[in-house]
Amino acid sequence: MSEPEWPSVDEQLVQSRVVHGSALERLIRENQEPARLQPEEATSDRVDLPAWLRVYWRRQHPESEYSADDPTGGYPHALENLYTWMVTHQDLQPEPDVEPEQAAGPTSTTALPKALAEAIVPSRTVGADLRISGAQTTSRSESDIRVDVWNTDRIIGASNAPGASRQAQFFSSDGGATWGQTTLPLALGDTLHSDPTVDWTSDGTAWATTLGIQGANLRGRAYRSADGGTTWTFDGTFSGNQTAVDKQLMWVDHSPTSPFRDNVYVIWHNNRPVFVNRRTGPTGTWQTPVQVSGAETTGTGIGGDITTNSAGDVFAMWPDTTSRRLLVARSTDGGVNFASPVTVATTFDGFDIGIPAMADRRALIYLSAGAFRTATKNLVYALWTDLSGAANCTSAANEPGSNVASPCKTRIWFSRSTDGGTTWSAASTINNQASLNDQFNPRLAVDEVDGTLVVTYYDTVGDAARLKTDLWYQTSSDSGVTWSAAAKVTSAPTDETVAGADSGNQYGDYNGLSGHAGEFFPTWTDRRNGKKEEIWTAPISVYDEAAWVTSLYADLLARAPDKDGLDFWVALRAGGSSLQDVVSGFLNSTEYCNSVVFSLYTGLLGRQPDPAGLQFWISRLQGGTPRQEVQTGFLDSEEYRTNNPPPEQFVESLYSNVLGRGSDPVGKQFWIDALSGGASTADVIRGFLSSQEYCTQRVTELYDTLLGRAPDSVGLAFWVTVMSTGTAFQELQYGFLASKEYRIRSLRRF
Repeated sequence: MSEPEWPSVDEQLVQSRVVHGSALERLIRENQEPARLQPEEATSDRVDLPAWLRVYWRRQHPESEYSADDPTGGYPHALENLYTWMVTHQDLQPEPDVEPEQAAGPTSTTALPKALAEAIVPSRTVGADLRISGAQTTSRSESDIRVDVWNTDRIIGASNAPGASRQAQFFSSDGGATWGQTTLPLALGDTLHSDPTVDWTSDGTAWATTLGIQGANLRGRAYRSADGGTTWTFDGTFSGNQTAVDKQLMWVDHSPTSPFRDNVYVIWHNNRPVFVNRRTGPTGTWQTPVQVSGAETTGTGIGGDITTNSAGDVFAMWPDTTSRRLLVARSTDGGVNFASPVTVATTFDGFDIGIPAMADRRALIYLSAGAFRTATKNLVYALWTDLSGAANCTSAANEPGSNVASPCKTRIWFSRSTDGGTTWSAASTINNQASLNDQFNPRLAVDEVDGTLVVTYYDTVGDAARLKTDLWYQTSSDSGVTWSAAAKVTSAPTDETVAGADSGNQYGDYNGLSGHAGEFFPTWTDRRNGKKEEIWTAPISVYDEAAWVTSLYADLLARAPDKDGLDFWVALRAGGSSLQDVVSGFLNSTEYCNSVVFSLYTGLLGRQPDPAGLQFWISRLQGGTPRQEVQTGFLDSEEYRTNNPPPEQFVESLYSNVLGRGSDPVGKQFWIDALSGGASTADVIRGFLSSQEYCTQRVTELYDTLLGRAPDSVGLAFWVTVMSTGTAFQELQYGFLASKEYRIRSLRRF
């Protein structure tokens, strides 16, 4: 058998565009030992790494295994980012750090309505594209994003920065309207970051993980931020003493009902095995990594994901590159122990797939996980990219590669478990178009409020050449049984096939997606108009308007909706009517106004309304008269004053009918003196209706009946001030009924 032909050292220097005399040149010359490599690595493997970097890795990691059946070749995927960094940092030193005070502040490239409380958007719509990474001189790709579920105005994101040393971080404090940018500091000895993930704990701490790279050593690093992502500090090394860490993803247990709420979980592979570690909340510590894979994982467990449900069950998922099985292991004790893995599905291809839109870096086969548990549901979800499974598209040999005419194509696949991850449904595609197009880099998110599923992915369906992509999304409101038609997120396509795109990293391995209570934010790599790759987002509203409208019926009309009425109001929202339009429709309806006037007749006059009087006051309310003025009209009527003659009995009745209590001597005398001094009965009534005591009662009632809780001190003070200074009670109702909190509560109620 002839010896394999490896490029000469001079050829390697030219291929890597090496500057003569640089530290990179010395490194390349020091790693010319092709005997360390397998012969087939010279011609037939799928790993896009130069020979000298392979040797460098093998010398530093003699424990790593090689198998001809493992398409990773035994090399971490992060080495591709290391190679890019080395070529752009040939002194092999990181660029100078940016001082925290120099971090870019919030910027906005377009107006974006704030989520839910202020947004006037129809159900299931996409807002304007936003470039959240700002203008950069080096590429940004492979991103993550997370909405703070305890304060959805706060969002953080992160991405790789190929050609730079530090992980890029993005932050918003106004629901995604404006964004700032900064970077993670390097831990001692690190020269490079790779593979970004982010999340939040309930105390408002923002978290980020990355790979800290020192030469050929890869460690898992965690960072934290106490100011919403503006500045970051090193937290710890979650991977222990491991030095071949790759492709980590993070998840925080957000559930208020979980016994392990705020546990921070990370999954990764170190060489072949898959590991999980946990941090016991923001005040706890990182524990010892736990190996979750076993003999069932015969190759490399690259491309894992981790998630939890409301009971705190942990689900660790990963693909096996050799057996092509997708696996999941469950923990019911907060990540201390994991059960033996079970198989979710088996893929057609393994590790990664060459497609025209990403023939160089190749589309990674990875899992995106989700879970949702209630008293009656125990659901776990898995999403991934694979070949279509059609004839001649069932194995790695069928990959389209750069052949745009190939009948083989990639699709997004989905499986679910209805018994907490024990058994799994047959895998199915969620959008199997007939055209020659490729779908890849999927991400799944579960709305932890109502269980709605949202999926995003790249698709070349808009380009007959299969090169340009847009980001698309689909949703499921029935736990993944059916899926909506695909809808486009991006307003312009991007093309990563031109020479030098993203320094060879193209799109990177994954995108981000996060959301809460119907409002979602994806992130993706975008170089529209041939610019540098940047990270973009767009708000996606998939809110269940039927739940909100049902709540309005319950709270304002004290009944369940009739089908025609429910369909009418939901259709208005879908057609673009604002939240205030719908609330106004309810508050001005004859049915609601009738109930208000009826209660005034019976409560203040002690009788049933006469038809003429009833219609008169309903018309006043529907014409925009503030409810306090209608109330004043009843209390100042001749009938009421005859039943409660001024001054003493009249004042006493106001204490009873307005404040719901008996009078105190000082207060009663004050109002009697006011009447004796020339104040009108209407003046006294308005004094009662604008009093701190009365406004506090009404605002507290709104908190209790509409939000289901006691008021917080700040909110109470704000609304009492608003009401006591003359704002119509209807305006307070608008504020509560169109609020983010009310809409979230409606999802849980209905």
